[in-house]
Amino acid sequence: MQVTVRLNRSVEHKLASAVNVTHKPRNLLINEAITYYLDSMKLGVVQEEIDRRMQAFNEADKQDDLSDFGDWP
Repeated sequence: MQVTVRLNRSVEHKLASAVNVTHKPRNLLINEAITYYLDSMKLGVVQEEIDRRMQAFNEADKQDDLSDFGDWP
């Protein structure tokens, strides 16, 4: 599959600089950057789910703590 991407001048200059520094082909750098971005998005979704579950657990734990004192004189 071939994909065409238009880069603004600033990004194009940064990419050219990265090619010179790393000696990697442009296409490889673009693929690595896109992969890194997409993986970080996936990790963000996983982290959001962890945070949601921890919040639900903490709320349930708080309710349990409060119910322990329900019969206290």
